[in-house]
Amino acid sequence: VRTSDGARHCALIDQLEQNIELPGAGCPRWVFPNAGGSGYYRWNMPEQQWLALVGDFDQFSPTEALSIVDSALAAFEADQLSPAVLWQVIEASSRSGQRQVVTAPLGHIKRIVENFFGKGTFSAHN
Repeated sequence: VRTSDGARHCALIDQLEQNIELPGAGCPRWVFPNAGGSGYYRWNMPEQQWLALVGDFDQFSPTEALSIVDSALAAFEADQLSPAVLWQVIEASSRSGQRQVVTAPLGHIKRIVENFFGKGTFSAHN
């Protein structure tokens, strides 16, 4: 994990859900579960913690930003993240200077719109 105060901490995750105790006296503004974006897993957290990540989205590397987008989309599709918070993640990714971060959610957005409003609703011409 990486925290807003710059600390990094490694832990073996061997359970579906697991608490990790972070060293230090203070409480960081945010905790990012996939430091460097190199872990091959998805993660989830309470919505307030998602919003803290969104607030500092520009502090994340492109691979970390992609991990945030991917995990947010997976949490939403598992009905564990509200549409409002997902939209804030997507908005933050749209302001990235990296094309792959901007375009990462587009296919998912299309599928979500089609599932809610019907096929043919979302096209390049809309």
